[in-house]
Amino acid sequence: MFQIGVPHANLSVQAEPRRPSSCPLARAALDRRDAVTGQRRRSHSDALPGVARVGERWRVRVTDPLGKSHHVGMFDTVAEANRAKLAEGEAAKMPGWVPPSQRHRAGRARLREAYAQGQVTVGAWVRRCLDRWHHLAPKTRQQYAALLRNWVCADVVTAAGPLNVGARPLSALTAEEAELWAGGVKNAVARRSGANNGETTAAQAWRLLRQCYRTAVSDGLVPPDRNPVASAKHGTVAHPERAVATVDQVAQAALAMPPRWALAPYLCCWGFARKGEALGLQRQDIAMHRDSSGITGAQVSYRRQVSDPNDGLGPRLAPLKTAGSRRSVEVPARIARLLDDHLTRYTGPEPDAQLFTSAGGGLVDISNFNRAWRKARETAGCRGLTIHDLRHTGLTMARRKGASLPDLMRLAGHSTLQSVSRYQHVDSGDLQLIATAMDLALDVPAVAATAERLRSPLTSGGTR
Repeated sequence: MFQIGVPHANLSVQAEPRRPSSCPLARAALDRRDAVTGQRRRSHSDALPGVARVGERWRVRVTDPLGKSHHVGMFDTVAEANRAKLAEGEAAKMPGWVPPSQRHRAGRARLREAYAQGQVTVGAWVRRCLDRWHHLAPKTRQQYAALLRNWVCADVVTAAGPLNVGARPLSALTAEEAELWAGGVKNAVARRSGANNGETTAAQAWRLLRQCYRTAVSDGLVPPDRNPVASAKHGTVAHPERAVATVDQVAQAALAMPPRWALAPYLCCWGFARKGEALGLQRQDIAMHRDSSGITGAQVSYRRQVSDPNDGLGPRLAPLKTAGSRRSVEVPARIARLLDDHLTRYTGPEPDAQLFTSAGGGLVDISNFNRAWRKARETAGCRGLTIHDLRHTGLTMARRKGASLPDLMRLAGHSTLQSVSRYQHVDSGDLQLIATAMDLALDVPAVAATAERLRSPLTSGGTR
């Protein structure tokens, strides 16, 4: 079976470990801490010549003996980039060295040939895509790996018999087989757990496969008209309307939380924070507004989140979900005063002191936080209300108070109107307000004349 991948030279040159500098200023510069993770941040002085930072990744270029520069690749860390730079630089001095761009083109040509011969399987292509998608968050990558293992590269019982989509050639999978597979995944999940009749898992697996085929189409590997999972009907799930809590329900649930976490529901609701964003806040992210009367508000800046990918390593600070999630929001004065009291009692004086901590002073364990929230919502009589529902509640309230769509996008950290609309909920009170507003617009003489005509007595012929 053809092995997907671009061939590389067998390069094993290792970089020598850098000896620590004897200069105190140099050591201080190298020991700067990252604003997101709190870990030591690699500076540009760590990078070898030819290694440059581009966004959050590192680009490597080498120069051949003729003085021509060649792009080697992009790497997640400066250490990986330095190793690649050293290895490729040594290889470039050897006779018969082939530049990375030529190796890449040759690999792509072999890949297209293998695809045409049916040697590239769906499962192998999905794995390749996951390796290429460097932007995935740890939990998303973990979820995709589970979908690949449990549903793509597994025998799924369908109406036509067992079907392993992952073993099918990428060029041979048909739309009919994809439809059968999606139905089989849905039925299998429903038999196991009954959760949402299996629709959510089936939709997630379908979207993963669809995105991988889209990548194959954009790479010129699969013709657009040969995409068997182009349909969007299996990629969506009709979720029940989320609950919109009242102000009193949020306050009662917060009151039932452990005191050191009581502020979190307020920030998730009126600070429009995701749970991980709220738990990732630090003292330096809070800017109080004061005047002669006292605290008048506060600005809360979301710059990182607490994440736990369930890998056994516990919670850690991680970048936000998207670049648009990095934002600053203004919270009401009453929430700001609660925030000030919390900072005084539960947060250390250091700028990078966590706003919320565990009882031992470390990062909040998300499982423990979820357990505390479930108990608090039961105490407050809000059965079924999730901590994320509070974000929906806050954004819905903001819309009712006159926030525009651009305002809502900025408050929530959304990048699309579709995401904004998903967080908006309409109840009977909203419909009554709309009807009242339209009633005022109907206060015109012609409408009154129609009412008079309808109230006039009927004539003998049955007309008015």
